[in-house]
Amino acid sequence: MKPKSLCPVCRRRYTSIEATLNHLDSEHPGCCPQGVTEKQWLFNVRNKLPPANLFGKSILSGKNTPWNEKLGKYERLASEAERKEFRALFVKRMMKVHGKSTLLRDPDIQKNMLRKRKISGKYNFQGVEFDYTGSYELDFLRHIDEVMNWDPKDLFMPCPIVIDYICPRDGKWHFYIPDAYIQSLSLIIEIKSQDNKFYRKRDLDIETAKDKAVSKLKKLSYVKIYDKDYSEFMSVINELKNS
Repeated sequence: MKPKSLCPVCRRRYTSIEATLNHLDSEHPGCCPQGVTEKQWLFNVRNKLPPANLFGKSILSGKNTPWNEKLGKYERLASEAERKEFRALFVKRMMKVHGKSTLLRDPDIQKNMLRKRKISGKYNFQGVEFDYTGSYELDFLRHIDEVMNWDPKDLFMPCPIVIDYICPRDGKWHFYIPDAYIQSLSLIIEIKSQDNKFYRKRDLDIETAKDKAVSKLKKLSYVKIYDKDYSEFMSVINELKNS
């Protein structure tokens, strides 16, 4: 495996951030700049920031954002208000390109319709409330919360990014909204079931068109979670965290 993490002191390379942190604890105790954590120090060095850097920059306003020790990154948005603005920007761009000919073309209207289904509900994720549709999305929320202990502020569900694609059946532009998005990793997530093979086989051409549309988005990663199997998802998470 190619080394991906560098010790700031002796320049020794490791295959993961966790391995480098263990090395720092055992070989270089007390070398971390004052006021920052070892994980923060590594992030600063990896991203060519001053070793004792304390803040990130909001991708919307440029304001200072705090360090998130759990994620091992600086926050990308400065406030909850910016989270809402971030979501609204994607909707505005989509509407500018395609217009809003019917209510069903409005992503917010679609989401409100989904929330009213019997299989929908709300999940309290460490004090932050998320809407889910179906047992697969609920299981995902429980996994990322209880198993991964993820930061709920880093998760958008549904995804704030509206994906445009050309439907192979009518040749027209359509859009869809992915299930979830992890902001710190720029990761789009689809949560799917393979149990009903008839419907999946019937709609495979549309699914393929959506996949191609997502693959063309720059600086974004994409993963599918099938049948509550999180092995590939965890592998992608680890790869992105160390890349």
